[in-house]
Amino acid sequence: MLKIDGFIGAQLGNEQDTMQQVARGRIDMGGFSTNAVAVVVPEITMLVLPFYFRTVAESDCAIDALTRPITELLGKRGLQLLSFTDVGVSDLAGKRPLVNPADVKGIKAASYGSKMGTIMWNTLGANSSPMGITEWAPAFQSGAIDAANTPSTFYVPSGLNKVAPVLSRLELWSNPAFVLMNKGIFDKLPAEQKDALVRASARTPLADNRRELRAFEAMIRGVHEKGGGQVAQVTPAQREQWRRAMAPAWPQMVRETGGESESFFNQIEVARKA
Repeated sequence: MLKIDGFIGAQLGNEQDTMQQVARGRIDMGGFSTNAVAVVVPEITMLVLPFYFRTVAESDCAIDALTRPITELLGKRGLQLLSFTDVGVSDLAGKRPLVNPADVKGIKAASYGSKMGTIMWNTLGANSSPMGITEWAPAFQSGAIDAANTPSTFYVPSGLNKVAPVLSRLELWSNPAFVLMNKGIFDKLPAEQKDALVRASARTPLADNRRELRAFEAMIRGVHEKGGGQVAQVTPAQREQWRRAMAPAWPQMVRETGGESESFFNQIEVARKA
């Protein structure tokens, strides 16, 4: 029998700290966003290159095809992949619609996580302000920032939509998440306990998880609009303008991520084309 004690609500620290503790074996396992995993495995940010995937469906298919290389990459850093999850699609929050690349030139934008955000905003002609997500709401209120990329699953429940009431549906990237275990601890488990973890992780197929999440995203955007907020829809042609504007920055993003980012990006490109 395998008993798992859960600690929710950041009882053991924020996800960046607990991610590092899982890698070191001080915490056995946990669920983490891409940005948190990138603290230990920076190459994983290649999955969320801004506007790299043409559609959310293309992103889903590529990530599904990359299970083996992702598992191998995580394993090299002492992590065992148990399953993928998803935390939603990132759009752009602000006080006015931001539907064309020209709309963000000169604005102040929050950058969270890796260097990628800073490069993105600099490429688009915005002024990047690195800050944690807990700082966004007061920064919007004070005028320190004009925009921040966020999934709806954070935007509405956190109350960020009250100070940045316009959500521009750019679909910058989809946000995969990961259920991970310290590999050393996993490898020492008896075979039946390993099997139990794998079977439990596979109980809800990722496709079902995504369907439920995206239905929730649509519902929560509706709640935002009913509360007086605005959702600015972006046409495929408008989104392609963003993609063309961002494409020249992808090589720099890959290069500055370091590690095995270039070889991993090549695998992503093969998966995307397939």
